Amino acid sequence: MSEHDAPSPEILRVVPPAAFVVMSKTETSIRVQWAYSAGPVTQTRLKWQIGDTMIDQVDLPIGTASYIVSNLNPGTRYRIRAYGLENDEESASGPYVDETTKPATALPASPTQLVATPASDAMVLTWTGVANASSYKLVYGLAPSGPVIKTDVSLSTRHAFTHLAPDTNYYFEVCSSNDIGDSAPVRVVKQTLRPPAAPASVRATPAVTTMDLQWSASPDALDYVIRFGVEPGGAVNTVITELLRATLKDLSKNTLYFAEVSARNHNGESAPARVIEKTLDGPPIPSRPGPLHTVTTHHTIRVVWASYPEPPYKVSYGLDDGRHEIIATETTEYLTHLIQHLRPETRYFIEVRAFNASGESAPSTISATTAVFDAPSSLTLDELTDESASFSWWAPANHPGGSLYEIYLDDRHLATQAEKKFQVTGLKERTGHVFKVRAKGTSRQGGDYFSPYVSTPFTTRAYTGDRICAPGYLRSGRPVPTSIVLYWDEPYAACLFCPDASGYEISGEGIGLIEIARPPCVITGLSAEREYRFAVRAKATGNNISKASEILVGPALPDKKPAPPQNLRATVNENRTVTIAWDAPPGP
Repeated sequence: MSEHDAPSPEILRVVPPAAFVVMSKTETSIRVQWAYSAGPVTQTRLKWQIGDTMIDQVDLPIGTASYIVSNLNPGTRYRIRAYGLENDEESASGPYVDETTKPATALPASPTQLVATPASDAMVLTWTGVANASSYKLVYGLAPSGPVIKTDVSLSTRHAFTHLAPDTNYYFEVCSSNDIGDSAPVRVVKQTLRPPAAPASVRATPAVTTMDLQWSASPDALDYVIRFGVEPGGAVNTVITELLRATLKDLSKNTLYFAEVSARNHNGESAPARVIEKTLDGPPIPSRPGPLHTVTTHHTIRVVWASYPEPPYKVSYGLDDGRHEIIATETTEYLTHLIQHLRPETRYFIEVRAFNASGESAPSTISATTAVFDAPSSLTLDELTDESASFSWWAPANHPGGSLYEIYLDDRHLATQAEKKFQVTGLKERTGHVFKVRAKGTSRQGGDYFSPYVSTPFTTRAYTGDRICAPGYLRSGRPVPTSIVLYWDEPYAACLFCPDASGYEISGEGIGLIEIARPPCVITGLSAEREYRFAVRAKATGNNISKASEILVGPALPDKKPAPPQNLRATVNENRTVTIAWDAPPGP
């Protein structure tokens, strides 16, 4: 067998513990012990149950090999299982033991902290259990001296009695129990909650396929539940409303219906008030409309059909994606209908039904795909200066009214607007840009859609006005070796025609562009060993920027050449080999 034929190593799975045994037990506890099996495991999980009822579980860290399962019932048989854990992955069902706790040796104490939590038709009891109880016996009735209505047994410290009468006082007793006997009972008396009264004066007004219900308000009601169906025994439909009226829809004509109205609040639901009424008879349901035809734009579909049945008609549409979810249904009296605010390049289904008082016809259906959303056309550069550019464009014929346009300069979004012209301002002279526009629409089913971009490149013109004079008498200093200070005279101080400078630009080798309002300019973080050339330009408004005044600043440390060697000498040995030697110059 070659190395390619060798079997792959077995994937290690989480394994359960081994040698799982009971070490000791008491009336209320069982101590278990186990050993770890080979394989990945980081924890041990123990679970215990009575019969098929799961009681509790615990996760123990690796290295723990024994545990006392406590708070158990005396004289009760438990099944305890062990599992291995690795990163929350549980092993297959591990070893288990079936063990019965020791029988009780004394009567249990009575439960404590008995609490009753009412509903309108139920009562939930909770209490604190005792150590040597194996179960708890519960009874309830209307009066302690009267008959017991029901008796139950619970293995836990929680129990619910159901099917109680609302707004009624009950007494409840709980006692602890084991093999020796029962404790003295503890008692609580509690009243079930009072739901609102049933609605009064329920009235039904039928039509052919609908029925209007009205009723009087029930004090303290938060809402009302309506259940209705065909009488007798029809499937029940449910409507919930906070109003004192509701309309039952999509009913069959000339059919007997029941309707039940009940009031609700946080305490529960009232008894229902019932009414029975028959829907009216009506004309025959109309036939299916004739074949459909469509005409599409990028955001509309016009659907046209033949006039087999009389109007009116319902036109429904949705995405033709296999799910058949209707986006909207619109009504028309005509044989044509325009569906608007659709997404471009999207396939829709359309259904047309005729309807009357008796119901709706079967639908005539068709599918259609909207057209591509065209980009704006005829993008034109109308005016260009050194600092601005004006553009205009046309909307294609299939753009809807109210279309918006997103405007970009290069990749920077400038505006979204309805107007089909725009002026870009604040540009630099002799600078290249790309102006871009795309159309934007919104569909009725939500979300925006966009056309392709239309774009045009342009370069701003050179500034044509009278330029401000360049800074004068540019000079420098080095307060420290790694800094340079530049000084200059401002233009308006020497020129009668120059405006006040709005600021200055300083550029040079090894630095980024620096902009300041007034001199001087301190440039830091420089090298002491090299020279630098800087240019300073004055700025007025817009692109009125002066020519550059330049200066060359030398290094902070003087350029030192090494001294020549001293005492140069030569010797010739007997082998006629010349040896040359010299002394090093003084200094470093």
